Amino acid sequence: SGTNSNVTSDSGLSPNTTYTYYLRNGTSISSPLLAQKSCTTSQVEPVVCTSDTYNKASASIEPNPASTQVTAKIIALPQNCVKKIKVIVKKESNSTVMYKSYWKIGYTHSWDITASKWRNEKYRVYIYAVIDKGGKTKTKSFPVIYLNVRK
Repeated sequence: SGTNSNVTSDSGLSPNTTYTYYLRNGTSISSPLLAQKSCTTSQVEPVVCTSDTYNKASASIEPNPASTQVTAKIIALPQNCVKKIKVIVKKESNSTVMYKSYWKIGYTHSWDITASKWRNEKYRVYIYAVIDKGGKTKTKSFPVIYLNVRK
């Protein structure tokens, strides 16, 4: 019982395999058994990346109102065909580069807009991703997304 008592994670375990967990009152295998639980890990579906994965991939940005972070995200099916992401943010008014990331593994990247230099401006966000097209990867650039910062 308690918080997260039925939460499991398949991380690091073999797929489609049953594991039994034992809760004992003590530190050895002969300690009294209090409870046990068996769980079966998920069946792993093969990842199939195709040219459709590349062609249909899209990008978005998600400002987080609860913090000062903005997250760029690549949407693709399957998602793990997206290998890397890179973001460049420029002021709309004069093309000053406000933020430029290095290539980051994965399909999301966040940056901070706390500083006063970000206030009351409009920005162009350029997003690039390396996507598996079915055995070979290719860099894709996405249409510019506009970000308005008001503080």
